Amino acid sequence: MDWDDYAAIWDEKPGVREYTAAAFDSLKRACLERSFELEGTRALDFGCGTGLLSEKLASLCDEVVALDSSEKMIAALDAKKPSS
Repeated sequence: MDWDDYAAIWDEKPGVREYTAAAFDSLKRACLERSFELEGTRALDFGCGTGLLSEKLASLCDEVVALDSSEKMIAALDAKKPSS
């Protein structure tokens, strides 16, 4: 299987959301320890998958650039965007 095969089910896989929350908490702690503010910054989420971490980053950052080599993972992320 490649990453495209996981796109439709990735967000529901056991542990994925917990891992994402832990990664985000770790990033926030590392920033706090270095007196670095995420608010108002631009972030790059390389290997973003379905964008679970990108969504969390978007709550703090002014802009998030999300990249992934899997077209279906990006399509799953795009499907989460609110329609304008």
